[in-house]
Amino acid sequence: MRFFECFAYPAAYKSRLDQLAIGAQKFSDRLSVFFADRYGASHILLPVDHRDPDAFFTNWDDEKLQRSWAREAGLGDKLSLEVILLAQIENHRAEVFYTIDPVRLGNTFLKKLPGCVKRTVAWRAAPGV
Repeated sequence: MRFFECFAYPAAYKSRLDQLAIGAQKFSDRLSVFFADRYGASHILLPVDHRDPDAFFTNWDDEKLQRSWAREAGLGDKLSLEVILLAQIENHRAEVFYTIDPVRLGNTFLKKLPGCVKRTVAWRAAPGV
């Protein structure tokens, strides 16, 4: 089964990642920096953490990361982040789409998922009261 994990992080983390990833031009390089920092590691699926070739991971709202993937895929710089995300899902031929951002990637987005996706799973955590 081919998994696609879609992550998003708070804007407050962006500046830390940008500092850590200075010089990371390629999609895989920036993603490696993110994984090494272990931010949000408890939400990363085991196949992704083990770099299983049937699992794909992206931070869909990380513009630098997503635009580097689009350039490497020959898609240029003009596409929206949503279109890039859909292209990644299609390219990976994901059967399971897992997101921890079901609020911003709601029903309107889910209706656009390619036909290869057979299951969608969402997780939304909130701070304890």
